[in-house]
Amino acid sequence: MATKNETEVVVLNANIDSNLSVSEITRKLIEGGAKMYQRRVKSVEFDDTKVSATGFEYASFTLTLNEAIPAYVNDGNDNWIEGQGVLIFTTDVILAAMLRENEDTAWVADILRKNPGVLKDFLSYAEISIVQQDVKEGVNYRNPYSKQRADEVFTYAHNTKANYIVDIKLGETGKAFLEAAKAERVKSFVSLFS
Repeated sequence: MATKNETEVVVLNANIDSNLSVSEITRKLIEGGAKMYQRRVKSVEFDDTKVSATGFEYASFTLTLNEAIPAYVNDGNDNWIEGQGVLIFTTDVILAAMLRENEDTAWVADILRKNPGVLKDFLSYAEISIVQQDVKEGVNYRNPYSKQRADEVFTYAHNTKANYIVDIKLGETGKAFLEAAKAERVKSFVSLFS
C-alpha cells in the first residue's frame, strides 16, 4: 500500500515532465529500464467510486489480463515476492486519458468517465499496452503520466511494480459500443437542423 510522503527527497520519475506526450514519457521510462507488455483484457471489475484527499472523485477498476506479467505477490505470510500476476489496478481517469490519445476514441472518453460502469463492457477483450517500472521499498515515487496530481509523491512499504496503461486498442465489443454511440451522436447532431 502506498502512503503519501510529504518530504522533499530524491523522487523516482521527478526528472520526467508530466506535460510531455505519453509516447515521450514512455520512451524515457523504457530508456530507464522499464518494460513494455501487450495483453488482452479478459474482464473488467468496477471496484468502487472514491474521493481523493483533495476532493477529486474517481472510479477504480481491476482488469484481468489474458496472460500474466511480472508482479509482486503476497506469499501468504505478508511477504511480497517476485512472481507473476494477471491483475492490473487502474481508474477511470487513467483509462479516459488513454482513450483521449486516440483520434477514434477521444470524443467518448468524458462520456465514459460520467458512466464508469459502461467501461466494463467497453473494454471487454481490448488490447492494452502496459509500461511496468520497478519501484523499490522506501523510495519516493511519482507517477510520471499524472498531469493533475504531478506533485504527489508516494512511498511503498515493499518492493512493487508500477503499471501504466499507455495504449488501448478496442476489442469487437468496444468497437460495437463505439459505433452505436457514434450513430446516436450523429442523430443528435442532425436533429439540431430539423
